Amino acid sequence: TTSTATVTTAASTAANSTATANGDASSASSASSTNPPASSVAARQPQTDGPPPVGGTSVLMLLGVRLLNALLVATYHDPDEVWQLHEVAHRLAFGSGSLTWEWLHGLRSHVHVVPFALCMKLLEVCGLDSAASVAHAPRLLQAGIAACNDVCLWKLADAMFGPGSGAMAVGASLSSWFVWYCGVRTYTSSAEAPIVAAALVALTRRPAFASSAARWVPAAALGALAVAVRPTALLLLLPLALCALCGGRHQSIDFRIGRNGTGAAGSGDRSVPPSRSDGAAALAIAAATTLLVLFASAAVDRLCYGRWVLPASSFLRFNLVSGGSAYYGTHPWHW
Repeated sequence: TTSTATVTTAASTAANSTATANGDASSASSASSTNPPASSVAARQPQTDGPPPVGGTSVLMLLGVRLLNALLVATYHDPDEVWQLHEVAHRLAFGSGSLTWEWLHGLRSHVHVVPFALCMKLLEVCGLDSAASVAHAPRLLQAGIAACNDVCLWKLADAMFGPGSGAMAVGASLSSWFVWYCGVRTYTSSAEAPIVAAALVALTRRPAFASSAARWVPAAALGALAVAVRPTALLLLLPLALCALCGGRHQSIDFRIGRNGTGAAGSGDRSVPPSRSDGAAALAIAAATTLLVLFASAAVDRLCYGRWVLPASSFLRFNLVSGGSAYYGTHPWHW
């Protein structure tokens, strides 16, 4: 405003004194340089690191809702709810429990089961291992996992569609009857969902410094954990990871790495394509982290099975190579 007023004054007095006009024009130029437009100032402001955090009160409310959810769902949906976790966790914690053929042939990983087995063991150590507490503890723990899924969904929606979108997305999730009915059940898919959501939140995070490790280490670790829990997670995560490594973008999310490793959600740096060195560094970080997590998963299964087992490999071999999935029904090719 000051610059515009000075220029106007200089123009009105130019007919009387050229020197005055020149002097005023110089003052206007000086004022303009010392007071840059607001858009320029905003462009130089430091960017926030990722989406706005979910408030602590909101987190506690979500946890309370999911705990209530777990207490109100008093039925069992299908046998997998028991055979995928309850019996296996009980066997790890107390030494007794029935195992289905999937566990006998090493098609499932214990990574999903171990936290629930530890919960049961903690109840025993504390002298609280009654039949009721052992039966209900896994579902209450799953309620906490479901609340984590809500928090990650909130952050991811805020990152993709702007502040305020997260609350709407979580509201839609909380009002979904099927999520309410199955979200607190101890399926592997119920554990897979929050891990995938957390991986996507990490992938869309913008590092505050010139290293992509802050984004790729947690994203790759969580992605590998999701695949270890349920190998089908690879179908979702692999295309997104390739998109991020190759410099893809989606609306307000920029998955590209950027020359300084800082291109990500909302960075606004959409003009600088990732260099080959950036892509190679990110690929090396992601690959090393993924292999480390998968090795840790294999070590857990070695400990629980008593032998070296690769459940993901057994899962794919049974379903794709031997055609064992046909036991559960088939569809025409165009389904």
